[in-house]
Amino acid sequence: MAHDGLSPEWRERGINNGILSKEAYSETVKKGWAALTSNQFKNGKVGYVQPIGDSPSKELNADSWEVYGTGAFLLAGSEVSKMNLD
Repeated sequence: MAHDGLSPEWRERGINNGILSKEAYSETVKKGWAALTSNQFKNGKVGYVQPIGDSPSKELNADSWEVYGTGAFLLAGSEVSKMNLD
């Protein structure tokens, strides 16, 4: 499962800044955030992160980790927390 962790952050930032419709995208954000949080471990590590310059078709696993994956996760989380998606 390869995905760009920054893509959700851009979508959420667009909603929070009035560029994208919250009504149109809130379900997508909820699903994306659920997928991202399912890849976070109790120690804070975020798994299934594609290495720089690697192919998206590469088989990833929970031990596939890069420091920027955690950064993208935190950026997305900061935007999700502003959305009040309850």
